[in-house]
Amino acid sequence: MEEGPRHENGLEGADEYFTSYEDLDIHRIMLTDKRRNEAYRRAIESNRDRIEGKTVLDVGAGTGFLSILCAKAGARKVFAVEASS
Repeated sequence: MEEGPRHENGLEGADEYFTSYEDLDIHRIMLTDKRRNEAYRRAIESNRDRIEGKTVLDVGAGTGFLSILCAKAGARKVFAVEASS
């Protein structure tokens, strides 16, 4: 089986993608992206009836931004799971 290109850090493919989230700068960029965050807020708020009173699992939660929005939308419980170190 042919391997994909390796990056400077020696990782490839999915490993490269997932370890990229260990860099705090990417989280700063996402947290300050007003258009992106407002779109997420609107999407979650417009689905409040599907979230309210439910248990939410946020896989790949990062900073927990979406988890917080779900809690504000009335989720009974929110589990935020993040694998990055």
